[in-house]
Amino acid sequence: MIGSMLVAGLPGNPNAALVTFRQIALPAIRTIAGLANVAPDWSPAVAGFTYEKRLGRTEFVQVRIAGRDDIGRPVLEMLGRGSSASLMGMAYADGMAMLPPEVTGIVENMPLRYEPWSG
Repeated sequence: MIGSMLVAGLPGNPNAALVTFRQIALPAIRTIAGLANVAPDWSPAVAGFTYEKRLGRTEFVQVRIAGRDDIGRPVLEMLGRGSSASLMGMAYADGMAMLPPEVTGIVENMPLRYEPWSG
């Protein structure tokens, strides 16, 4: 806050800026607007990809829905390989998936949390 004005500084890389906006700035804007539901709207989904990541680090990756599993959850296809400067994944993404910090890799059919851009 600068006085009574909310200020949100965003990273310079496009994907990092998008994630920071959706996870931090947008809930703050919704709160100031007086909305009741301010938190990101995460939905259950499953991975349709494999990906290695560092233990202890939460990662957010651009995804699109490649289909549905047998109980109707979205099967997510990862776009790009995690570069925060790449615009291609953002252009084709339906939303983003949160990769949990307690794992070192994502395997197909692993449950994930998915935030659609439409939410």
